[in-house]
Amino acid sequence: MHFIAILGFTVPGVEIRYDPVLTVASLVAAIAFAAAGLTLVVRRDGSTKALLLGGFVTGSGVAGMHYLGMAAMHMTPQVHYNLLVIAASEVVAVVAATAALWFALRVRGLPSTIGAAIVMGVAVTGTHYTGMAAVHVTATAAMDPTLSSAGMPVTADAVPTGMSASALLTPLVLGISVTTTILLLVVAMAPTERELQEEQRAVELASSLRERAY
Repeated sequence: MHFIAILGFTVPGVEIRYDPVLTVASLVAAIAFAAAGLTLVVRRDGSTKALLLGGFVTGSGVAGMHYLGMAAMHMTPQVHYNLLVIAASEVVAVVAATAALWFALRVRGLPSTIGAAIVMGVAVTGTHYTGMAAVHVTATAAMDPTLSSAGMPVTADAVPTGMSASALLTPLVLGISVTTTILLLVVAMAPTERELQEEQRAVELASSLRERAY
């Protein structure tokens, strides 16, 4: 969602390029923090303390992914951030992530799964757009595609470094989409908890019948 939405961020007359290392690092950070948050909650049986800690870790990972991804954006204008709005985006991420974990652990069945997905979607999108509201771009003479502040032609130094969106983000989005689809198919085909319990009972019953036969 973040990488698709960031493609919608434009500054008229300005070329935005992306640092590939920081961009991929933001993706890795989101996965790592989400995994850490889920592990904390599951291994501690979903206690309130573990739920709050897991929500904080997961939410911080979502927010960190966004701002690390923003740091990967290179452009000639100066970019400033409203610290209060950044803090608000962190709160949105943590609260929504905690709620999503609670849904996933406390409520069973399809409705809970859908509810957790919706809440986690709110965590990601809410954090993203709240974070984007904190961004302020200051116009500079370098924003003119032909002249520098001294009225001279812009040199190569004024061109931002990094890769274009089409060269970096588009393949990244496609790769994430394909990977997510494969993972969803694997999860969908995996046996449910109920099926595993029924299989275990069948094995125990078969073992008991064999013992009686002997």
